[in-house]
Amino acid sequence: MLSNHLVDGQPNPAMIQVVPYFKGLIYFLMLGAEALSIDENAAMVGRGFLPA
Repeated sequence: MLSNHLVDGQPNPAMIQVVPYFKGLIYFLMLGAEALSIDENAAMVGRGFLPA
């Protein structure tokens, strides 16, 4: 939705430059959250990979 934002019928150049970085940030945060979740679940069975 953000990448298709229009101003006076023209694509917003600021959004065109920012959106790929924003998407990358969101993907990075999701990856980190999943890695923590995997570690928490692995720690429950005694195989955690991050220090306490």
